[in-house]
Amino acid sequence: YSFFSIIEVFVDYLLYWIPFYYAFKMAFLLWAMLPQTRGAKFLYDNFLKDFLKTNESKIDAALKDAKTSAGKMAAEATAVTKEV
Repeated sequence: YSFFSIIEVFVDYLLYWIPFYYAFKMAFLLWAMLPQTRGAKFLYDNFLKDFLKTNESKIDAALKDAKTSAGKMAAEATAVTKEV
């Protein structure tokens, strides 16, 4: 759902001209979210699983860098607030 929301912010004027976009979006989201259809499991098993496996080390490194950066920023923010 969030993927659609982010994309729609930038291309809303173009999507307005696509017939039945919102109906297809709703149908896709229902297919993906309903437990009876197992759409999300299908997408994960057929597309995301292999991608995540092959890029696991890159993803872990990026998360580690983000954690380090967030820690540094939090420490700097704490230091600045103590000065005030």
